[in-house]
Amino acid sequence: MDNIKLGLELLVVGFSVVILVLYLVVVVGKGLILFANRFPEKQIAVVKSNNAQINDTTKAVIAGVVKNITKGKGRIVNITKL
Repeated sequence: MDNIKLGLELLVVGFSVVILVLYLVVVVGKGLILFANRFPEKQIAVVKSNNAQINDTTKAVIAGVVKNITKGKGRIVNITKL
């Protein structure tokens, strides 16, 4: 009977510790998120130019790769230079 009592006591203590640690992880995580959200991100201005031209050689290479990968079933609708 003593072994069962000891086993149940260890079970209860173990589960209690696990639940306490998980609760602390959640609370600390939420606190860290709230703390980090206090400081806004710096906005970086992105300048996009619409005059980027893609030469014919690059278009031919892209078309060849698409044709090879899709076995002739794919087609290029738009090419955007990043």
